[in-house]
Amino acid sequence: KFSNVAVFAFLSMVATSSFACTEAEFPALPDPQTAALAEMIKAQKAVKKYLAESNEFLKCTKNNRRHDAVVDQMHQLGEDFNKITKLYKARS
Repeated sequence: KFSNVAVFAFLSMVATSSFACTEAEFPALPDPQTAALAEMIKAQKAVKKYLAESNEFLKCTKNNRRHDAVVDQMHQLGEDFNKITKLYKARS
């Protein structure tokens, strides 16, 4: 018979491991033609957070197709953010 502590420890371990390998939420980027500086800074933080969380996902995923798709999304987000940053700066 299992003790309550053993069952709790097992469930905690399972919950932690399943949540540890979750894909990051893809951030929305502002329109560079109308965005305020605060929106651009918020977007920059969201991009950094997405990239950090995606790197953690890449470390734990066993699905090669998902791995490759996330890497592609990370590259695309970087390109998109750089593009809107240049357009935002060009407004000044």
